[in-house]
This record gives sequence, structure tokens and C-alpha cells, in this order.
Amino acid sequence: MLKPIVFSVGGHDTIDWGALQEAVEYFVQHRLGALAWNLMSEQKLPDGRYAGLAALTELSDDLAANNVVRSLTAGEIMPSNLGNAAMTSTYGPIDWQAYLGCHLLAREVFLGLLQYHFGEAVYSLVYKQSTYFHHHPVPYAYWSKPIIHRRSDDFTRIQQGSYSSGWLADHRTTAGASPIFWIANMRYMTEMRSDVLFNLFASSLTLTHVPAEGGGSAYTRMATLGNLVLWSAEVVRDALARRSHYFPDLKVGAALRDLRCVADFWQDLLLRSQRSAQVYSALPKEFLDRIADAVGLLRASLASTSTHSRTLDLALNMFGAAASRLTPPINVAFNQEGFHALLAHLAAA
Repeated sequence: MLKPIVFSVGGHDTIDWGALQEAVEYFVQHRLGALAWNLMSEQKLPDGRYAGLAALTELSDDLAANNVVRSLTAGEIMPSNLGNAAMTSTYGPIDWQAYLGCHLLAREVFLGLLQYHFGEAVYSLVYKQSTYFHHHPVPYAYWSKPIIHRRSDDFTRIQQGSYSSGWLADHRTTAGASPIFWIANMRYMTEMRSDVLFNLFASSLTLTHVPAEGGGSAYTRMATLGNLVLWSAEVVRDALARRSHYFPDLKVGAALRDLRCVADFWQDLLLRSQRSAQVYSALPKEFLDRIADAVGLLRASLASTSTHSRTLDLALNMFGAAASRLTPPINVAFNQEGFHALLAHLAAA
């Protein structure tokens, strides 16, 4: 039997029980459906000490979504189809939301999440959770004090050249896919029926951690759209360089499913850009044109093995050309359009 309030936690994470009790009392007092909360990442330093950095921090930009996040941080309670959307637009899908236990949930909300099919092991919860919050709004709030602490030596191993993504990649290559686990984001975005929600993710900015000089971690800000282009290029490079998992004598083949996933995603984005012209007006026409070229080349590569390598080389060039068209001002403008479309959708509902 589930208790009235539920949250998930990773097997190697630790819980600040005192902070959890405070958060639960706040949850009950305000009859919340979901409480987003902060987490603490603790990276092991070369000398054996740990340096902590919260998953979320307040940002100074004056973007529409971040202004809503400021209201959440100040203690405002709002519907989840606004609150979680603002968190997504501001912080992105790949770091904070990817923590297994980034929300405290009412039992009925948790049970509602279980209606969804969770495919790949990575990023499933991010998209299913946001889909639920969008279509089934519940009272939503944010608790800034970290509840869960995660210790890792990943960044130290990256700097030492000994890092491996481990099971994140292995669970895909064992199934005959590429090790580029990031493209699970593409699969789940393509599954979203709502253009508003798809565009919100595509236009989101991301706050993530990177290795800091001398050890530990530091914040960096990226655009999800740019990441999607870079991950697509990684899939193409992997297809060009890697041997088949099941048939080692064959050069290409292990990543065919992922090439198809990449092509399907960008074709879907191009179709949605036609239906959501105002949102995508923030992007240069040259970006969308180069993406269309890349999709055509990927389709041709998948249809004919005789020109596979040459066609993939050309597709890789197209992704590089598309990436060069994205600048920080363009990413910000796209983010604004994506969130304004969400606000307009909620106002019309």
C-alpha cells in the first residue's frame, strides 16, 4: 500500500531526513499535488574531499519563464501546467529533471504517472512527468532547500581521462543501439502529441554542471536545441566509426535504429514548425533548411547501404552547418517564443 505522499530516490543517493520532514509538512499544509525540490550534487575531489553544488540556483535573466520560477522560489503555489513548464523552460530536461527524485508527489499523481509506458532507462521520467503535469494540472510549488544528496567521482575521472558512462551506454549497445544515450530525449519528445509541450522542450534552456578547474563542478547554461543538434551529429559519427555490436565484422549497423530516431525527430520538428510558425520564427531559415537537408540525407542513407558512408558524411556536415546558425541571442528569442506560446495556450484553455 502506498502512503499518501510518494517520492523516488536513486539507490546511491542519500536523504536529508530533517529537510524531508520540513518539505512533507509544507506539502501537507498546502495540499499540494507536486513539490519540486532542489538536490545537491557532491563531486569527489582529487584529495578525497567532496565539493557540493546544488542542482538548481537562481538565475538573473529577465526571461518570461524565469520570472515565473522566481515566483515559485518566493513561495507562490500555482498549477503544475504553469509551474513545471516554467521550470522546464528555464532549467531544461537533462540535469535537474533527470534526477530520479526531483519531486515529492501526492499518491494519486504518482499513480497517474504509472499509466505511461517507460521505454528507455534514461530520461523516461522527465517527459512522462511533464506530460502528466501539463494535461492533469495539480497544485505545484518549489522547495529550494536540497533534500537529496548524490555523491560521485565522475568529474574527477573525466579530468583523469578514465570516465566511462557505464550502464547509461551499455544498456543501449547491448540492445544493438548506439551509446549516445542523450537521444532518448528525441524519442520522448517525438511521442508528445501536444505541439505546445514539444515546443516548450525544444526551446528550453538548460542549467547543468560541468567539471571545474581543480576539481568539483560549476554551472553552465546551454540551449536544448543546440544540444539536440550536437547529439544528432554524435549518432552519425558513431554510425560511421563503430562496428556492429552483434556482427563485429560489419562496419555500420549497430546505430541504424538511432539514425532513424534522429531522422524521425527532426522531420517531426519541421512539421511542427509549420504548425507553430510564430514560435519557430525566432530561428533562422538557414537553420531549418540545413536540418531539412540532413533529414533527407539520413533517409537516403537508411534506404541504400551502397552510399551509406558518403551520405552520412554529408548529413554530418549539414548538422554542423545548422549548429553554426544558432547563437545565444537566437536561443533566448526561441526560448521566449516557446514559453509565450505555452502562456497563450493556458490562457485560451
